[in-house]
Amino acid sequence: MAQPTQASKSCTLRKLIPACCSTNFTPRVVKFHFNISSKIENITERLQDLQRKKSELNLMIEHVGDTRSRRTGDERSPSTSLVDEYSGFYAESIVPHRNSLFKARHSTFIRHKYDGSQKFEAFSRAPKLRTFLPLPVFETRSWQNFYLTNHVIYDLLPQLHVLRVLSLSGYNISQLPNAIGNLKHLRYLNVSGTTIEQLPESVSELFNLQTLLLRDCRRLTKLPKNTGNLVNLRHLDIAGTTELQEMPLGLCKMTSLQTLSKIVLGRGMGVNELRGLSNLKGALSIIGLHIVMDTEDAREANLTCKQRLEELELVWCSDFDDSRNKLLEKEVIDLLKPSTNLKRLGVKHYGGLEFPSWLGDPSFSHLEHVLLNGCRDCTSLPSLGHLPSLKVLHISGIEGVKSVGNELYGVGCPQVRDAFPSLETLKFVDMVSWEEWYTNFNNDDGKLGKVFPRLRKLIIAGCPNLINISLPRLPSILVLKISQCQEVLLTSMVSIACATSTLEIREISGLVQLHEGITQFLGARLEVLVIQQCNELVSLWQGDAACHNLVNTRNVAVSECSGLVSLVGEEGQELPPNLEKLEIWSCVNLEKLPKRLKSLKSLRLLSISHCPRVIILSTTIEEDAQSNINDGKAEDFMIESFSQLEALTIYGHPSLVAFPLGQRIPTTLKRLYFEPSENMEPDSEEMWLPKSAAPSPLLESIIISSWANLKFLPGSLFKFVHLTSLYISSCSGLESFPEREGFPPSLQRLYIGDCVNLKYLIPDDDRHQMQGLASLLELTIYNCPSLEWFPRRCWPPNLTTLVIEGDIKRPSSGAKQRGWDPQRLPASLADLEIIGGASGVVELFYNCLELKKNHSLASLRISKFKNVESIPTGLLRRLTFLESLEIWDCPKFRSLPRGLLPTLSCLQIGGCPVLQQRCSKEKGDYWPLIANIPCVEIDDPDSDELTAA
Repeated sequence: MAQPTQASKSCTLRKLIPACCSTNFTPRVVKFHFNISSKIENITERLQDLQRKKSELNLMIEHVGDTRSRRTGDERSPSTSLVDEYSGFYAESIVPHRNSLFKARHSTFIRHKYDGSQKFEAFSRAPKLRTFLPLPVFETRSWQNFYLTNHVIYDLLPQLHVLRVLSLSGYNISQLPNAIGNLKHLRYLNVSGTTIEQLPESVSELFNLQTLLLRDCRRLTKLPKNTGNLVNLRHLDIAGTTELQEMPLGLCKMTSLQTLSKIVLGRGMGVNELRGLSNLKGALSIIGLHIVMDTEDAREANLTCKQRLEELELVWCSDFDDSRNKLLEKEVIDLLKPSTNLKRLGVKHYGGLEFPSWLGDPSFSHLEHVLLNGCRDCTSLPSLGHLPSLKVLHISGIEGVKSVGNELYGVGCPQVRDAFPSLETLKFVDMVSWEEWYTNFNNDDGKLGKVFPRLRKLIIAGCPNLINISLPRLPSILVLKISQCQEVLLTSMVSIACATSTLEIREISGLVQLHEGITQFLGARLEVLVIQQCNELVSLWQGDAACHNLVNTRNVAVSECSGLVSLVGEEGQELPPNLEKLEIWSCVNLEKLPKRLKSLKSLRLLSISHCPRVIILSTTIEEDAQSNINDGKAEDFMIESFSQLEALTIYGHPSLVAFPLGQRIPTTLKRLYFEPSENMEPDSEEMWLPKSAAPSPLLESIIISSWANLKFLPGSLFKFVHLTSLYISSCSGLESFPEREGFPPSLQRLYIGDCVNLKYLIPDDDRHQMQGLASLLELTIYNCPSLEWFPRRCWPPNLTTLVIEGDIKRPSSGAKQRGWDPQRLPASLADLEIIGGASGVVELFYNCLELKKNHSLASLRISKFKNVESIPTGLLRRLTFLESLEIWDCPKFRSLPRGLLPTLSCLQIGGCPVLQQRCSKEKGDYWPLIANIPCVEIDDPDSDELTAA
């Protein structure tokens, strides 16, 4: 099939989104970018996928009040979109004026973090809207909250009487109004990913509803009791509703259902409710099968006839008490045989002694993924080797299995010449009784058959008794992960998986080192080696043969191996010569680094963290001095030898006695994270950058932490011309920053924290130096009680984020009695956070803040102010664009600007008893002003949780 050209893709895009292809664009609507072609391609692919999904929904189309007869294929998209003034409307009028809103039928808009009332002002003039659709349709970023004004939910939506499609997915809404039941024409309702706990009963009166999506509503506890009345419902998606413990009765009446992602048995809901749902397709999870007491119910479910089901999950209770009936559960699972069109199957906590005979039948030719979890009483595994399409097999928690052999492969099946011919991923977890794994697989003609010919990834975890392995070599395995097992298993599996490129091992009992047999089997194909929590490990290997064998190993990571003393067994031995990444973390007894570490010319990342006994020296230390430190255990550390190094982390080393920047810095270095020993003294500026050394042209980030004796940051810091991030923390001796040269002009982020003796960022006689930092965007000052703040107007001109927390010093001279000049913040500032300290000086600074006329402040957060009662006048008169306001732990704070409140998108208050009372729901005098703010969260003094108003 020919690939679509760029022109055809653009044409498709114009057809699918007429709103984005109008010839009436203005510069205010669309800004073209150089990468528009790739964006069109990406959008086109996504829209085609949405169009495919839409066709699968089979939504009925009706034209209410339209005398023109239309076939579905003849419908034309609206010709004009009023995207300029009325963003998101698709109108059926060519002239984009206000009156055309009355004719608008469909609306879409981009979902933002806060969607307030102003965004929907025009919607009230479009009473004939049929579509209310935020984009993207399915919001997958579950970690991010989106907030919608109550005005939409309680005022706007009930007025849209002809609405067909309504989506509120991804918004942080906890309930829908009962008036939702008045939207009689509604076909599609999507509240996926919201915080809704239960739907109003009136939803069961939406008799035209065809699609109800509740996916990932993790707080949903129940559905309306009359949900069964929705006889036209085709799609009910309740996947991810972990708190949903019961289902409404009458599901068997919903014979149009095509999607039912799960059914929870109990409280009158039996598995036989599935009997009439012959149109089900996609995925189905049946939860609570342990309550089935009559096998006839399982027979009536008639899963075999549900030909369009592709995924099935059968779930019993995880509690194996005396009430469980092994024989009954075996009969039930026998009768729950699905259609042979199944692609994915999961069986969880099944209590029978053996799996059903249909599981593994070759007739399941489409089955690709099988999960068997927690079926602890089963004594053998099903014969799955016959399944021709099986790609992924996960087996876990089957405690009764002691031996795995020919029964798994399906010996004697005439249809199959190889066992598991398509399997790519195999995982065994928590098989605590498993002792042996063997194969003696013969074809029907008596010849030895192949086993796992395409296996790429093998994981064995929590199998402490597995020691007897008799398998043929499996050269197709590329990833091998073994954990909580014995060393003998590791040795056996490495010899079997002889072409492994990634080896990850964790908690291997009896592993002292990777002996020559292991490294020889791994050989030149190994690229990644990860070792974790192997406490008996003394060294990685012994002898030079390992390096010769592991010649292509690129990444080595060793962590939490408390017995590790040396990376290599003997003096003079090496690490793999082509190593690019070396990470050592929390090996508390590690004493030695290889002498030839500096010979690793390809090393790009070096990280040594929380290894307190390793002594790291610079080459400037005399040789005889080195030999006197810690009985000769100190090792040469020549950072300048790593000509390709890009990232260096040295952290948590009380024995670090020299600063690595005292050597020639590799010109490739980009990131440095450094925490030295407490007694390390910075002797001179050359410790940072020797006069003979050229500045590192690529260094972008420096993090220095817990250097008590550091007193200054020298001017050579200015030579790092691409430095964008500087993070200085817990350097109690630091008194000043570069006095002559100042900070690099490329600096974008500056963090200074817990530097208790820091006196100034810039010298008093060069107060405009900060204004030269045109690239600085983020500035954070945390707990610097000796710091005297900036003079008036001396702020970086393009600063967007400013955070001041803890104590700072009251200036020795200043305006009037407060000791502060007015602090006029830059117009570019978008986020401001001020957190008070014990001395109260920050409160005085806060009261002197001012904003310029053309400011862009969007977020203000203040907290821990004992005496502050309101927002200072200098800020208040310029807060017309503020979106988010947070006030925490300000016990005397009592008032907010009334004119500001309705324009906010987010208001959060806690630890302010007077203000909390004034903002209380339905009762406080501020409530009418804040009721429609998308995000209102007021701390409840009687609860440990933050509650939404």
